Amino acid sequence: MVKHEFEAWVLDTFTPTELALINPNIYLNPKHIDYYETYHRGNYEECKTFLLENRHLLKLEHTPYKFRKVARQQIKAVKKLLSS
Repeated sequence: MVKHEFEAWVLDTFTPTELALINPNIYLNPKHIDYYETYHRGNYEECKTFLLENRHLLKLEHTPYKFRKVARQQIKAVKKLLSS
Protein backbone atom coordinates (compact mmCIF):
# COMPACT_ATOMS: atom_id res chain seq x y z
CA MET A 1 0.00 0.00 0.00
CA VAL A 2 1.33 3.44 -0.92
CA LYS A 3 0.71 6.68 0.95
CA HIS A 4 -2.21 7.96 -1.13
CA GLU A 5 -3.95 4.58 -0.84
CA PHE A 6 -3.47 4.65 2.92
CA GLU A 7 -4.84 8.19 3.15
CA ALA A 8 -7.89 7.23 1.07
CA TRP A 9 -8.46 4.19 3.29
CA VAL A 10 -8.25 6.35 6.43
CA LEU A 11 -10.83 8.80 5.03
CA ASP A 12 -13.18 5.95 4.07
CA THR A 13 -12.79 4.02 7.33
CA PHE A 14 -12.99 6.54 10.15
CA THR A 15 -15.68 8.95 11.30
CA PRO A 16 -14.99 12.71 11.24
CA THR A 17 -14.34 12.69 14.99
CA GLU A 18 -11.92 9.78 14.70
CA LEU A 19 -10.13 11.49 11.80
CA ALA A 20 -9.62 14.62 13.88
CA LEU A 21 -8.19 12.60 16.77
CA ILE A 22 -5.65 10.46 14.90
CA ASN A 23 -2.95 13.14 15.17
CA PRO A 24 -3.29 14.17 18.82
CA ASN A 25 -4.17 10.74 20.19
CA ILE A 26 -1.82 8.53 18.19
CA TYR A 27 0.53 10.26 15.75
CA LEU A 28 1.73 13.00 18.14
CA ASN A 29 1.39 10.99 21.34
CA PRO A 30 4.78 9.83 22.71
CA LYS A 31 3.10 6.65 24.00
CA HIS A 32 2.63 5.58 20.39
CA ILE A 33 6.05 6.46 18.96
CA ASP A 34 6.05 3.14 17.10
CA TYR A 35 3.14 4.31 14.96
CA TYR A 36 4.93 7.60 14.20
CA GLU A 37 8.10 5.77 13.15
CA THR A 38 6.18 3.17 11.16
CA TYR A 39 4.34 5.92 9.28
CA HIS A 40 7.59 7.69 8.42
CA ARG A 41 9.14 4.43 7.23
CA GLY A 42 6.23 4.12 4.80
CA ASN A 43 4.91 0.87 6.24
CA TYR A 44 1.27 1.81 5.72
CA GLU A 45 -0.08 -1.74 6.07
CA GLU A 46 1.31 -1.83 9.59
CA CYS A 47 -0.17 1.62 10.27
CA LYS A 48 -3.52 0.34 9.02
CA THR A 49 -3.36 -2.61 11.38
CA PHE A 50 -2.36 -0.37 14.29
CA LEU A 51 -5.24 2.04 13.68
CA LEU A 52 -7.79 -0.77 13.45
CA GLU A 53 -6.51 -2.46 16.60
CA ASN A 54 -6.41 0.85 18.51
CA ARG A 55 -9.54 2.51 17.16
CA HIS A 56 -10.81 2.74 20.74
CA LEU A 57 -8.15 5.43 21.35
CA LEU A 58 -9.84 7.77 18.87
CA LYS A 59 -12.13 9.29 21.47
CA LEU A 60 -11.76 12.66 23.16
CA GLU A 61 -11.37 10.98 26.55
CA HIS A 62 -8.04 9.53 25.32
CA THR A 63 -6.75 12.87 24.03
CA PRO A 64 -3.81 14.20 26.05
CA TYR A 65 -5.01 17.14 28.11
CA LYS A 66 -2.69 19.62 26.38
CA PHE A 67 -4.34 18.82 23.01
CA ARG A 68 -8.01 18.76 24.10
CA LYS A 69 -8.95 22.34 23.23
CA VAL A 70 -7.38 22.07 19.79
CA ALA A 71 -8.89 18.59 19.32
CA ARG A 72 -12.40 19.94 19.94
CA GLN A 73 -11.79 22.64 17.34
CA GLN A 74 -10.42 20.10 14.87
CA ILE A 75 -13.45 17.85 15.35
CA LYS A 76 -15.78 20.72 14.47
CA ALA A 77 -13.65 21.70 11.46
CA VAL A 78 -13.47 18.15 10.09
CA LYS A 79 -17.22 17.64 10.49
CA LYS A 80 -17.88 20.91 8.66
CA LEU A 81 -15.39 20.11 5.91
CA LEU A 82 -16.74 16.61 5.30
CA SER A 83 -20.39 17.71 5.37
CA SER A 84 -19.94 20.22 2.55
